[in-house]
Amino acid sequence: MTEVPDQIRKQGRNQFGSPCIPLRARGNFRMSRAGQYRRYAAECLRLASSRDDVREKAALLQMAEQWRRLAERAEKEEHEP
Repeated sequence: MTEVPDQIRKQGRNQFGSPCIPLRARGNFRMSRAGQYRRYAAECLRLASSRDDVREKAALLQMAEQWRRLAERAEKEEHEP
């Protein structure tokens, strides 16, 4: 699982520069790989929607699709015995 560097975490921003929203006030919560990949896909889609350049938008949409596929694969692996 990819960790957010402490420098970014201290600033209250994720690796994309978006504000971090604590998911849980206490405990050591770790999102599943599939969940993390889906968040990356959603961020790519969000960025693509704000782009005017067709090539940038296409690249971000392709990245989102790859993250979605990785999420599906990770989810299958998480449910395997």
